[in-house]
Amino acid sequence: VLSAATLAKASLLLPVDGPDLERACELADFVGSGGRVGQFSSTTKALAEYRRGRFDSASAWAKDAISKSAADPSRLASGWLIQALACARLQQIGLARTALARGNELVTQVSTNSAQSSGTSWRYGIFAEVLGREAKALIEGQPPATSK
Repeated sequence: VLSAATLAKASLLLPVDGPDLERACELADFVGSGGRVGQFSSTTKALAEYRRGRFDSASAWAKDAISKSAADPSRLASGWLIQALACARLQQIGLARTALARGNELVTQVSTNSAQSSGTSWRYGIFAEVLGREAKALIEGQPPATSK
């Protein structure tokens, strides 16, 4: 069974617009509205803010996710990669490159360990890999992927 946070993050993983974006962001807002925002909720909220074009807010939420995800490299990777995306949009290219490098380092670590682990961490590793590709393309000046 997927949690609301997982469903929201999966819905926001690729760039979307219109009603699909609004529904996915509403779900992300719901996930973070319980008063107790955990590491995955912060990551989901960061991604929703990024997709909405609220890059300062996305950066703040990504920092929150990073601070709460120290024990989980796959979730920590997503926080760093969303930070890279937000920094790139804010024209903070040096910070974006640093965040991308840290996120990619963690993705490699997760990939190396995924054969030995069980559970759902593989799902978070996939999220991070997709975000890493988008961040790399954005920072290197390639056009972003579209959902069409």
